Amino acid sequence: MKKINLMHIAEGKNWAGIEAHIFSLLSESINMTEINDVRLVSLYDGLLKQKLMNIGFKACNLPYRKNNKCAVIFQLKKQIENFEVNVLHTHGYLASIIGILATLITTRRVHMVLTFHQRAETHKSWKLNLYVKIMIILVKLVRASVIAVSADVKKSAVQKFKINKDTITVIHNGIDFRLKNGFEKDKTTLGLDPKKYTIGIVGRLVHGKGHFFFIELATALAKERDDIEFVILGDGPLKEEVDKLIIKRGMTERIRLMGHKDNILDYINSLTIMLMCSDHEGIPYVLLEAMMLRKPVVSTWVGGIPEVINNGFNGILVKPGDIKKMKKKLLELIEEPSKMILLGNNGYNTVKEKFSSYNMCRNTVNLYMKLILSGELTNDT
Repeated sequence: MKKINLMHIAEGKNWAGIEAHIFSLLSESINMTEINDVRLVSLYDGLLKQKLMNIGFKACNLPYRKNNKCAVIFQLKKQIENFEVNVLHTHGYLASIIGILATLITTRRVHMVLTFHQRAETHKSWKLNLYVKIMIILVKLVRASVIAVSADVKKSAVQKFKINKDTITVIHNGIDFRLKNGFEKDKTTLGLDPKKYTIGIVGRLVHGKGHFFFIELATALAKERDDIEFVILGDGPLKEEVDKLIIKRGMTERIRLMGHKDNILDYINSLTIMLMCSDHEGIPYVLLEAMMLRKPVVSTWVGGIPEVINNGFNGILVKPGDIKKMKKKLLELIEEPSKMILLGNNGYNTVKEKFSSYNMCRNTVNLYMKLILSGELTNDT
C-alpha cells in the first residue's frame, strides 16, 4: 500500500499544550512505517516551527494576514497539491477552518482529521465564538474525523457541538520518555531556594488556569509555614492582574512570578509539588511532564485530568475552588515525604504505560490507515 504523505496545520504562535502535543506527535511519526513524509504548516513563524526544523522536519509558515485570509487558503491549497497530501491534520479553530476550506478547492482527494484539545466551551471573545461556529459547520459538511484528547473532551463536543459521537476517536495526549533525563538538579542555579519546599504552577497566564486561586492558596499556606516558596511559571495576558493580586495579598516575598522559561522541564524537575489549579482542561502536558519526572501532583478534579490521576494512588484530586481541602492535602504531603515519593513513582509508571508519545502516535496513525482503507474521502462532497 502507498505510504501516507501527512500534513499538520496549526497556528503555532505561542508554545503551550497544543504545540507540545504536535511536537511529540510529529517527532514520533518518523518511526511509523506507514508514514512516507510529514510536514508542518504554521500560520505564524513561532517556536513550534523552529523546534521541528531543528530536528530535521520540513516546516513552513504561511504569511497569515487578518485582512487577507483567502490568500492563505489558496497558498495552502497549493501546498497540499505540491506535497501530494493524503491526510491533512489540523489543530485549533482557525487552522481547521483554513485547512478544511483549502481541501474543498484542491484537486487532491484528502482525508481530514481535526484534534480537539479542549472542552467545547463558550469563549469571552465574540471572534473566537464565531470561529468555533464556522469550524463546526465545516466539520459536519466535509464529514471530518475528530480526535478528542480525552473522553471528557469528546463528551462535551457531542453535547455542545452536536457532533456525531461515532466520528470522534479518543486518543490521549502522550509524552516523549526520551526527555526524562538530564535536567538541572541545582535549585540555586534556577534561582530557587534549596532550603525550602517549592510548590509551583505552570501554564500561560490566561483565564481558566487558576492563577488567582493559586495566589489565594499560597496566601493561606504561608500563614501555616514559612519554609515554602511558591512559583508561577508562564507568561500571558493576565500577567498584570496576577502581579497586582500578589502585591495586594502581601505575597511579593513568597510568590515568585518567573515568566516563560524555554527550559521548563528543569523547573518542573525542581518542584517539590506540582499544582494544577485549572477550571477546565483536556489532558495538560505539564501534568504528564510532572508525572514523567516523578513529581507528586495535586490537581483540581476537572476535565480529562481524572483520566490520568487515580485519586490517592498517583496524585491527589480536589474539587475546584476548595482552598481549605487543597491546603490540607499539601500540608499532609509535606509532612509525609514517603507519600510524595510513592505518588511520584506511581505517576511515572502510569504515564509510561498509558500516556507515552509512542502510544499516542500509534493510535493516531491507526486512525489515518482506517480512513484510507475505508475509501471515504473527506472532501468528496
